[in-house]
Amino acid sequence: MKIVIKVGGSLFNEDLHLLYEDIAHLVKEGKHQVVLVHGGGPQIDAILKGQGKQPKFLYSQAGVRSRHTDEETRDAAVMALGGYVNKNITARLIKHGVNAFGFTGVDGAVMVADRKDKIVSVDPATSKRIVVRNDFSGRIDPERVKGDLILSLLGLGITPVIGALAIDDAGNVLNTDGDRAAASICKAISGDAFISVTDVPGVLKDMESKEVIPRIPAGNLDAVMEGVTGGMKKKIIAVKEAVSFGIPRVVITSGLVEHGVTKALDGTMGTAITQQ
Repeated sequence: MKIVIKVGGSLFNEDLHLLYEDIAHLVKEGKHQVVLVHGGGPQIDAILKGQGKQPKFLYSQAGVRSRHTDEETRDAAVMALGGYVNKNITARLIKHGVNAFGFTGVDGAVMVADRKDKIVSVDPATSKRIVVRNDFSGRIDPERVKGDLILSLLGLGITPVIGALAIDDAGNVLNTDGDRAAASICKAISGDAFISVTDVPGVLKDMESKEVIPRIPAGNLDAVMEGVTGGMKKKIIAVKEAVSFGIPRVVITSGLVEHGVTKALDGTMGTAITQQ
């Protein structure tokens, strides 16, 4: 089974040894091939603040927040996703006996994206629309992800660790959404499962009860997205896209519990997104 696991940057402030142990168990079983895709939002923020620059964010009409990636922010993203976060994950997987190899979507043009030259943002305080130009973020073209290269690494017994940066046709390094990057990679390698791990056990019915919704039909995701906040909105968009790609198993689950990914695969943990 080919499994693509997306890990958000917010998790890297936590002890992830359970996640690394789970990935090592899956790989060492010999039945599974794993690709790990990661973001690094908090780490980008830390680099920017260390340089005396405040992170900036944009908001869609639906209230989805994304990063305003000006040139300085893009450079911070390269440091975080291509350096600190990527190499730390790679080193920890190696420590757990996994033959991990870290890189970003820029290397070998593994992920090619279309740059968002003009972005329309909505001011959440006034609802005023703002046009933002000269942004260095991009939307990955799933048809231009080099799945063959990733499959070659898997065939050699290597576990790729891919930072969510991409390149465009003009040679610009672009910041991308990690969950959507992972979904595109899963499509490119004809993956069997896309697992998005986060710091909660799945999509919650409400914040008070903390009860997890075990299954959501893809057709209900728009309604569900209205009731969630923060980064979960972006995850909903990504898993909806993953289901549209025909990926057989799509799950949002916790990366902070024992065998979280394994349990997501066997249907005993997390929120599964289904066609029907």
